Amino acid sequence: MNCEIIRDLLPLYHDEVVSEESRKLVEEHLNGCPECRRVLADIHESVKLKSDPGIEQPAVSDFKVLKNKLHRKTVTGITIAIVCAVALVSALTYGVFFYETPVPYGELTRTVKPPVNNALDLLTSISGHKSIVVFQEGDAVYISCSDTFWTRYIAKPQRQTQLFFTAPEAPAAPAAPEAPSAPGFMFEPPEPPEAPEPPEAPEIPELDNAFLSISEAAKVYYIERSYNEYTRNIDAFSNAIENAILLWAQ
Repeated sequence: MNCEIIRDLLPLYHDEVVSEESRKLVEEHLNGCPECRRVLADIHESVKLKSDPGIEQPAVSDFKVLKNKLHRKTVTGITIAIVCAVALVSALTYGVFFYETPVPYGELTRTVKPPVNNALDLLTSISGHKSIVVFQEGDAVYISCSDTFWTRYIAKPQRQTQLFFTAPEAPAAPAAPEAPSAPGFMFEPPEPPEAPEPPEAPEIPELDNAFLSISEAAKVYYIERSYNEYTRNIDAFSNAIENAILLWAQ
């Protein structure tokens, strides 16, 4: 029989899954063909190596494994570089355009020079900063300014003023009177009086009224801190008020 046909049958013959007739044909051929016997011996040795855990298996392809490792390292390196670049750009953008720092008194920008007639004239003369925060305590007005890197060193923005007014707290409703002690007989306690409706919270004054109130202030102080810094707690706020710099007095 042709050797090619026999060699196609050898793996099946080795695994003993051929028919009885095919097995006899293969054995008859192997008796007279040393080449096919050598192929059968190679099949037997290969199966033995794969089934023996103590024998180190040869690498399928060292080059392919190395190529895959290099590919993974390249992809990981590119991903890390992109993430770092995005983080760096985001940090620089925030630091240049959005991160605000307080403006020192010596760098306070004014568009109108003294003399100043009232507090309103002074406040409207301050410009060229990113944020200008104003609030009023009694007859005194307090102001703080902050800038970003962009507005301090590159471009001077238009004045941006924020006015803050604290609305008085609504009075608490009176407590209901206590029920009298029960005598020796049953009685129906009187119904407590209805609590009065709390007064409506005062509306934030209109801008014109706010400026009118500020113009009547007797003093204007400057706080060399950012608004978020001196309003984080009552101690920081009190310290900022105590150390404020007098800009103008009536």
